[in-house]
Amino acid sequence: MTHHHHSPTISRPLLLRILSSTALVLPPILYLISLSLTLATQYNPSYALASLANSSGLPSGAHISASPFYLCARPPTESIDDTSTFEWKCDRQPLIGAGAYQKCYERFLPGWDNVQLCQKVVASARLYVAGAVMVGLACVFVGVVGALRAEGAWAATETRPGYEYAAVHRGQNVHKGDGDEGEAVGTGTGPATYEPYSARSLSTAVLFGFATLLALLATACLIFAQILGVQGLVNEQRPTAGESPGDGIIGRWYMGTPALVWSTVAWLSALIGVFVAVAGRVGSR
Repeated sequence: MTHHHHSPTISRPLLLRILSSTALVLPPILYLISLSLTLATQYNPSYALASLANSSGLPSGAHISASPFYLCARPPTESIDDTSTFEWKCDRQPLIGAGAYQKCYERFLPGWDNVQLCQKVVASARLYVAGAVMVGLACVFVGVVGALRAEGAWAATETRPGYEYAAVHRGQNVHKGDGDEGEAVGTGTGPATYEPYSARSLSTAVLFGFATLLALLATACLIFAQILGVQGLVNEQRPTAGESPGDGIIGRWYMGTPALVWSTVAWLSALIGVFVAVAGRVGSR
């Protein structure tokens, strides 16, 4: 009786090859977009904005801004009639270090309950930085995974695990193995025998797992960073319209492009990248 192992080779349709390659290329691109927008948010002082009014109570065209990564001047207490002489100063000082709370307390006017506001702003800044670091690492890891699997993703054929069968030859004693070998007269099938995982496949699986975990954590960090940043600098920042000394001078605070657009697209890109990567991994099995 002779044992044989058969692993069939099948062709892969062009559409499958395109989808497999897309599942490898798209996640690092999406992670890179997320990283770029997160860094852009950190380097733009216009996270939250408020318009200034002139002596007639109408918008003057001048704006003031606030950001978790900038320390800006305190809002003016007088109306702005000549915007050409108005200058709004912001220094890039991310509120992430040991002295972050003290800097935040000094920035906002005394008399307001700025403890809760500063807790949210400092937490937002730290979460933005953590999200950027993790999505950057996820981009590197998933890029390495893509490089390791690129050849197989675009391959025209693939070998699937097959089955094992035994050929019993004429005149052969199946139990003792004696007798003359001749023409095969019967076959039996059994489960396929799988070879152990190679070092390459194991390293690819580990890197993919790390990349997916980091991207998910980055998504969570960026979502909460946006929520806390908007709550602190848009919903709770003072002074604002209708409250002294902001009556008739400062309008309502609102989200700038970094808070409204860039932050949203950043965590959404990371989340979609995870979905595409996991779907492509499952579909390739």
